[in-house]
Amino acid sequence: MMWWLRILLACSVLAACQRAEPPTSPTSESRTALPGVIVAPTWLEANHEAVLILDARPLETYQEGHIPGAISLPVADIDGEGKGRDNLAPIPTLEALFGRLGVRMDRPVVVYDGAVDHRPAARLFWALEVHGHPEVGVLNGGLPAWQAASPQPLQVAAPTLRPGTFTAILQPKRLATQMQVLRASSTGGSLLLDARSRPEYMGEASGGDRMGHIEGALHHDFADNLMVDETAGTCQVHPLEDLQALYASLPAGEPIIAYCNTGTHASVSYLALRALGRDVSVYDGGWVEWSGNPRLPIQTGLTP
Repeated sequence: MMWWLRILLACSVLAACQRAEPPTSPTSESRTALPGVIVAPTWLEANHEAVLILDARPLETYQEGHIPGAISLPVADIDGEGKGRDNLAPIPTLEALFGRLGVRMDRPVVVYDGAVDHRPAARLFWALEVHGHPEVGVLNGGLPAWQAASPQPLQVAAPTLRPGTFTAILQPKRLATQMQVLRASSTGGSLLLDARSRPEYMGEASGGDRMGHIEGALHHDFADNLMVDETAGTCQVHPLEDLQALYASLPAGEPIIAYCNTGTHASVSYLALRALGRDVSVYDGGWVEWSGNPRLPIQTGLTP
């Protein structure tokens, strides 16, 4: 079991004695509040100096031009090592990383990427929420949308960092363990949502050791959350009314556990469901971890 799974299980047991959620409104200083977890480029253009902007693209792409004031945090920097290298790095590593970049609990954060499929920004958004940041958003449409909305030229020079201390407040309700997924698969209590492609869900392709999906999981491809214009090279998250229609069949009020192969695609579904106000977590081990254990139940075809 991964080290952070052991920590998370311990946190779950002690949840009654700990803060389950970070403060929703800091008191140290007045500030601009985000309009939601999905941020329009026009809003960011008008308020970009009031928030911390993180660029989730690779460093070399960032250095070619970025939103003025944005700090580079390539999404790969939050990954762990070894077999589960696509899973999150250890808490102390992320605390040091966020602190070095000046991420603070009392300052809103907006994350953006190149908007090919919004996975980098959504993944970083989820990681920050897992570690207790109370106000994080994703720029809808990424850098292309910003360029269309703002008259400001892109910046090449990196801004001066203002390092500080980032102390994580782990959120068990945002990160699902294998044990929690097994419980949901066996006895219910949470909805399992497979965010992979339809062929992967049905068992016609696989990124893991076995074919199929976790028994009991419903299917919604992560790409269904997005509007992609390949000709224009743009990608945006669907409007809320469209997302509501997309997930209308999911029972209201029931917690949702989203998964894919290693948590990256599921982060996009997580972002969309958070925008709808749903109680959702990500099973970061995903199909790669689940399918690697022959004792865990799987299903093929369209049957959940």
